Amino acid sequence: MSTFHKIIQKTTRFVSSKMGLQVFLFATAFIFVVSISFIVGSIFSTNQHKENSQQSLENTQQNAQKSLDNTELSSSGSDALKKKSQDSLIPQKNLTEPHALTQLFSEQNLNSNLVPNANQKKSPEMTSLENAFLKNDLQIFEFNAGNQEADPMNKLSELIQEIYSIDTPLLDIAQEINASIFQTFAHFSIKNEDILFAENAARLSQQGEPYPFIVLELSRKDSNLPYFQSKKEKEEFISVLLNNIKRRELPQKSSKKKQFTSTKLSAKVKLINEESFLYITYNNIISHVIRLEPRTERIRPLSPLKSEKFYFTLIIDDVGENLTIARKLMDLPFPVVFSIWPQSTHGTSIATLAHEKGLPVFLHQPMEPMPNANRVPRMGVGGLKVGMSQEEITRILQKNILSVPHLRGINNHMGSKFTTHSISVNTFLLALRNIMPHALIVDSLTHSKSFLYSHAKQHGFLTGKRNYFIDDDENILQALNRAYIFAKKNKHAYVIGHARRETLKALLKWDKYKDKNIVFTLPSH
Repeated sequence: MSTFHKIIQKTTRFVSSKMGLQVFLFATAFIFVVSISFIVGSIFSTNQHKENSQQSLENTQQNAQKSLDNTELSSSGSDALKKKSQDSLIPQKNLTEPHALTQLFSEQNLNSNLVPNANQKKSPEMTSLENAFLKNDLQIFEFNAGNQEADPMNKLSELIQEIYSIDTPLLDIAQEINASIFQTFAHFSIKNEDILFAENAARLSQQGEPYPFIVLELSRKDSNLPYFQSKKEKEEFISVLLNNIKRRELPQKSSKKKQFTSTKLSAKVKLINEESFLYITYNNIISHVIRLEPRTERIRPLSPLKSEKFYFTLIIDDVGENLTIARKLMDLPFPVVFSIWPQSTHGTSIATLAHEKGLPVFLHQPMEPMPNANRVPRMGVGGLKVGMSQEEITRILQKNILSVPHLRGINNHMGSKFTTHSISVNTFLLALRNIMPHALIVDSLTHSKSFLYSHAKQHGFLTGKRNYFIDDDENILQALNRAYIFAKKNKHAYVIGHARRETLKALLKWDKYKDKNIVFTLPSH
């Protein structure tokens, strides 16, 4: 018998014995434990690798190219868009003992378009919301003084003086207008319980000067009717208010910077009647709104249901430089969404008036376009470029969002290059989610390979994408008819027009024969 066969026999006898069985069971258990440990270790290592990969991706985005060549004016809407120095939009005042924005949110009950992100990482570049505030990057500071507040003007004055440490001429003007309003209320014996402070905010003018903004609503208990039941009552109220404003004189200031061209408050004050509300301006700045009946929304977010009705989301782009056209578009027989350029000349006023008329306001966010005939069209102030880090985009969005009050959503201006760059779109959406998590997003679809719509859905935003531009060709009515056929077939059409006279004329004609089953709605996908 060979040595090999002897070894086999001895091994067989050992395994069949009691001791051999115990050794076998012990070895099996040992191998099982080692295997489990190996599997757990592999899973942990994989997760760690994913985290490292994600961190690496973020670092790559932050280190991406941060500047591109200067661009020239685009042909789409560029005539209306004026070049403005960003320095003129940022107040050149030094803060003394500034409060962190997070403190102001808690102490002053701030309620701006922005949402402070407690988990946002701070960096030497001062990119958090708090540091943006300290750098004077924020354009509007809104807070809710509460319906029981006797007069929020004092709180607004304190807030402005706390932020800027000095008085401003616009603050004095707003206080005098406010006093004239309450003098008029007293003349008509309007009770305090009938006066609602609907909105209170400290805003910045185009020159970066802070001023109070207040919306007062007159309403009688248990009644949805206008406060003044007759045209004569309303006209008498306006007349008394104007006379009270005319009698007011502005306080004299010793500083040359605070001298006024006239001591009479009425020199540059206008009171405009908008039927359901009045508003008061000084140097074209809206300081007060007086609602004579409750404000109502004209467009609601609706999900398409199985019915005979079909839905239009009609957005008017390139709003902000032509106030006259914007006001006429507000008075269309059907509601539209106003998409307003950031930091535009009349953006704040248009947003305020559109909101009071129950119309939604979007930010028309400029994004980098593709070159056109060896020229890169200029996207305008507050634009986003491919390769910008999340911190850069956050800073720009903070300023843009706060320059247009009452925002409900965003759609892109240009952006054929930016929206086709997946990483840039994701970076933009991450920044927006930290600032304005409930924003509605419409992809203007300036390029067929845009990622904005699909990525916005993945990030959980309510969104939609443009189906038709109605005024890119000569016949706007034909484009509207094509959009109508599309909506009837697909239940919903996203249509974009622009703030132009020919578009306004075509929409007025279209209203005379458009299908009455069309429901105007916000993005609902």
